[in-house]
Formats: sequence, C-alpha cells, structure tokens
Amino acid sequence: MSRSAYATMAIATATIVAAQSVAAQSSSLTFISATKARTVLAAALQAVGGLDAIETLPTITREYVVDLTNRGQLDRPLAPNERQRPNVQQIMQIRDYRTGSAIDVSSGVIPGGQPWANRVVLRGDTSFSYQYDVGILQRALPALVTARRARMESEEIESLLRSAWRYRGSGAPRWLGSARVAGRSADVVSFTDAGQSTRSIYIDSETHLPLMMETVQDDPIRGDVANQTMYSDWRPANSVKIPYKIENRLNDDSQSITRLVAVRFGPVDDSLWRVPPDTFVAPAPPTDPIAIGGDAFVIPNSYQSAFVMFDDYVLVLEPGGSPAAARSTIAAAKRAAPGKPIRYVVATHAHYDHLAGVREYIAIGATIVTTPRAKSIIERAATASHTLIPDDLSANPRASIIETFTDDSRVFRDANHEVRLYNLGPTPHVEAMLFAYIPASRTLFEGDALDIPEPGHVGIGGEDTEQLARRIAELNLDVDRIVPVHGRIGTLSDLKTAVGKRRSANVPR
Repeated sequence: MSRSAYATMAIATATIVAAQSVAAQSSSLTFISATKARTVLAAALQAVGGLDAIETLPTITREYVVDLTNRGQLDRPLAPNERQRPNVQQIMQIRDYRTGSAIDVSSGVIPGGQPWANRVVLRGDTSFSYQYDVGILQRALPALVTARRARMESEEIESLLRSAWRYRGSGAPRWLGSARVAGRSADVVSFTDAGQSTRSIYIDSETHLPLMMETVQDDPIRGDVANQTMYSDWRPANSVKIPYKIENRLNDDSQSITRLVAVRFGPVDDSLWRVPPDTFVAPAPPTDPIAIGGDAFVIPNSYQSAFVMFDDYVLVLEPGGSPAAARSTIAAAKRAAPGKPIRYVVATHAHYDHLAGVREYIAIGATIVTTPRAKSIIERAATASHTLIPDDLSANPRASIIETFTDDSRVFRDANHEVRLYNLGPTPHVEAMLFAYIPASRTLFEGDALDIPEPGHVGIGGEDTEQLARRIAELNLDVDRIVPVHGRIGTLSDLKTAVGKRRSANVPR
C-alpha cells in the first residue's frame, strides 16, 4: 500500500474512532451525518489516489474540447428531431495544488464569427485576465480574486474533494443519504465551498468514485434549477484517477459536454504566469451612469444597458445580464427621471443571458419590445418558480406585456426625443437581432454584433459585424458613438477596424 493510501486511511480511522467515542454519548443526527460524510469522503479521496497524492502532484495541465449545447444560446429554434450543432471551445487548465496557483486558457468562436481567446491567471492573492485577441489585460480586485479561487477549486473533481475534506465550521460536510445516479447507488455528501456555494457530491457506493456534483441555484430565466456536473470515463494519470468526460446539465437539460484530450505533469512555460510585455492595461470600469447627450445615459456593466428620458416616460435599452444589473438600471432611471415610469424595455435578442433582467421590468409593469422568439422565452421566464431567491415578481405576480415587430424598423418619438429600432437579423448569431439609433447624440446601441473591450482595442469581427456595418450604410445613419452591450463605449472606427481585421484575416464571407 502506498504512503498516500496509508495517510488517507489513517485520517479516516482517526475520524471513525473519534466518532465512536462521541457517539457513545450522543445520538445526534447531525453528528451521525457529519461522521458518515467524513468516512465517505475518505473513501472517495482514496479512490482517486489519496489526499497526499493530490497535494504533492506536480503541476497538472489538462487540455479539453468543449461542445456547448446550451439551448439558451441557439441561433434559431430547433426543428422537430433536429440535433443541435455544438459550438466548440478549447480549454487548457493548469493547476498547482502545492501553491494554489492556477491558469485557464480558453478560446473559441462566438456564433456569428467573432473569435476570442483569453487567459486567466491566479497566483497568491492576485489575479489577472489577458485577452489575446485584443491584447488587453485586466487586473482583478480582491473580491473577484476570491470568487475566481472558489470557481477554480471546484472545476477539477480532485480539488473539489480536497476542499470538502478540509472545510470546517457550519458548512462542513454532511451525509445526506443515498440516491441513484445513472443507474448506480451513490452516497450524497454536501458542504459549503470557499465561495459560499453549497455543493452536493454523489459518490458511487461501490467504486467510491464521484458520479456527480450538484448545486441548487436560481436561474433568471428558468427559475429554480439543479446545476449538475456528471463525471465519467475515469482513467489513471500519474498517481491519481481523473474523469475524461464531464457533462454539465441544468434540470437535466445538457449545457456542455467536455472531453479531456491531453494531460501532462510538470512545470509549464513561465511566460504563462506573467503579464505579456507591451500590454495595454484596461482601467477600472466606471460605476456611475454615463451621460451621452439627448437625455440618454449608459449604465456600465458587463452587460451594458442604456435609457432615454422621454417627456413623459423612460425607455430602457436591454434588460441586463442579471436581475441585479436590471435593478441598478431601474434605480438610476428613477434618480435621473423622478416621477417618470419606465414604459418600454427593448430586449435586443432571444439569448437567455440578454434576457436575464427581464423579470424586474415585468414586475414594474414595463412593456417589453423584442423579437418573436424572445417573446416566448420571456413569457416562460415570467411564470418560472423562484422559491430559492424570491423576487418582486414572485411576491406580486403579473402577466408580462410584450410587443414584437418583424418589420425593418420602429420609432419612439415625442416633441424632443427620438429612438429608432432596427432589425439586423437574420444573422448567424441569432435569427433576429434588434439595434437602436438615437439621432440626437448620433449613438448606436447594439448587442453581440460588435464587442468593444476598450475603444481602439477590438478583435476580428464576425459575419454579423459586417452585417451591422452594411446596415448602417444602407440606412445612411450618422453614427458617431457605438454602445455595445459587451464592453465599453466606442466609435464607428471601432466597427470599421473589426470589419477590416476580418477581411485582412481572409475569413470567408
């Protein structure tokens, strides 16, 4: 038996002996649950190679191919019996368990044709992300460093088991009982991780290998969901066993299938840990609303929104990438236009992430203006059950008010203000995509056709980026400023640069 095996067995034996000693004086179900959890975790750690083997592993590098199968990101509804075309990404994950350092390198192409590549580095109490495609570095604030560490510790199963074993306090592991997973009997152990997420690990009662990790959470569109990560195809690598297939599901709806294609042990190129030379370091994003003229404001966020104050009401562009972002926009609009109701909210397209804040607007009685496909998604979102994190719509249910249009344009106008909506679709990204033009400030607002990480720093555009440029020319719009949902406020030159890069790269058109 290996030293690692003896170490893990010794820990488990000591735990059981302590449990037996206290159990003689207590029949507490909580205590029984805790001691059973330690026994199950000890067996799981042993099955994957042992705690000592995990903590003394040389730096481990894994290369994955990910097939994204998220229905919330489809370019169009699937026909009956049609299989979804996966969106493929590549991920390289590097973990050094001896130092707690980690690197994620990921790349792919956004449906529509915009390529991207990113590196996230976590070392000590610092972290940064580097976008290869645009040469931008962003340093993480302490709160984000903590969140990244919690995420990275939960992504690889051996690290998750180690975190569960080490955790102490009120969120320490508890045995929840037995369950069936993929036809197998499993012991269920639950604990709270460093990010304060409660995770349940389903461990095969015979092989002691993890079958699934599950978190119960609130989804802005789907409501209460079980987020499940399934582990299979376990194989030996160095002194441990690791799964070669990982599937992520939400309420049994597949979101991604990840396959391990290469694994290596030992040091990695030191340049991966360092900031690239001659790198543009992005400034911290603004936190206050940005006035763009004509009674219009941009709410900076990872999913930017904007609003225009008409004489009698407010119109919001994009419901936001989260309920919290929506609440922030609503609060900013109320401060800027006291007494004026938010009458309209424009949702640019049907992807779930762009509709995540829509329930907040339904709750205040706003009319959602969007595409026909988005309408059905919003209607389902309006009636979804949110018992884990009840919101205002949960407390006071009301029907959604939705207006759709498929014509080329729609205009909102009063004596002093004007906003024009246009339909860019169909595009390879999604079958219908709205964008807005505000003549008073020569501002164009769009979502996903062009991302602007920083003005003057854009990547290669997609086919939908070219479509946007052509549509602006066809409509003879006098555009000075472009507000993307993703990124910072830029100019028409950013759009031209992205299109030019696409043509220089000889991307088929």
